[in-house]
Amino acid sequence: MVAASGINLRGQRSALRFSWIAGAFVAIPLAVIAVGPFLTGDVTNHALGGNNMAATLELYGWPNGTWGRFVVVMAWLYILGYNTHGAGCTATFAPEYKHTKDDTRKAILAVGGISVVCALLLPVAIVGTVGEAALASDTTVVVLTDVWHAIVGDTAGKVLIALLCAGLLLMMNAGTMSASRVRHAMAKEGITRRWFGRLNRNAVPARAMTVGLVLNAWLLFQFPTVFFILAVGNLGFLLAHVLALSGFLLLRRDRPRWPHPIRLGPFWLVVAALACLANLAFIVFGLIGLPMTGYAYDASLTNPTAWMGRIVIVGVVALVLGCAGYVVAQHQQGKRFALSDPSDEQPTAKAIAEATPRALPINPTATA
Repeated sequence: MVAASGINLRGQRSALRFSWIAGAFVAIPLAVIAVGPFLTGDVTNHALGGNNMAATLELYGWPNGTWGRFVVVMAWLYILGYNTHGAGCTATFAPEYKHTKDDTRKAILAVGGISVVCALLLPVAIVGTVGEAALASDTTVVVLTDVWHAIVGDTAGKVLIALLCAGLLLMMNAGTMSASRVRHAMAKEGITRRWFGRLNRNAVPARAMTVGLVLNAWLLFQFPTVFFILAVGNLGFLLAHVLALSGFLLLRRDRPRWPHPIRLGPFWLVVAALACLANLAFIVFGLIGLPMTGYAYDASLTNPTAWMGRIVIVGVVALVLGCAGYVVAQHQQGKRFALSDPSDEQPTAKAIAEATPRALPINPTATA
């Protein structure tokens, strides 16, 4: 994390170069594990038709019926949110793309497409290569080494493990870049403390990066497991998607005549509404069924609900602190806190210029 922050503090170009190199390295082991078993035939090493639903429900004392199976599925979709929703981070860099409209769309489609492919191929490839028993006995990701060794042998497998470490650095680098820019943009928009709105001499949000570094380091030492952090983080992460999707729907209803540089038809409004409801359901049922994922176990792995209360409390406190930041930001701008924000704000000249010629006249009396 220190290395990623140091690279980012040197400027955008330095961070991008590092991302390109690390991304190229990590693409190799991911491609091998996603496609390799299908080429070598290792995907047929073990049967793929197993069903652990009944055993899972029995282990955690849930009835083996439709309700229990539904909750298990929703709980795991809640857990998977942190890596399957990753395409959204590309939007945080939109102002820095060379061609904002076209490059933003391309970035979202590219990252989203890669996420879909990996989400479909990796589970099948891993289970088929090493089997369910290997996964059941693995509490980290060490099982991945067995997959590579089975596909390419021990020597090449060790090389792929080294390349995967570049992926960890890439995650830290991307997280540092994205989170700091979100804080900076929020400060510039007046929805968090304006202290985060300053850039350093390399034109990057150094203050936001530093706070993120300190906070992440504190989380690692303060909380019991990485799984605990992921379970807590997903509460705010998925809620952010609920708010963003509902905000998009409200904005389209509130300001339908504003120019849309990236135009979406009525069909996508339905998709956004369904995605919003789905993410909200992931949160509700995910927390109900979280003990069945093992993410709330204590360190000795004897109590599956040991950390449930603390997970919910920490997640809620984090959200409350975020809201407090908004209240402070409103005070700094000389505004009184209000749940609504009447505004006659007009779209920027850049947004108008990039909108399609079919953009309708603007309604200046709309409120957000």
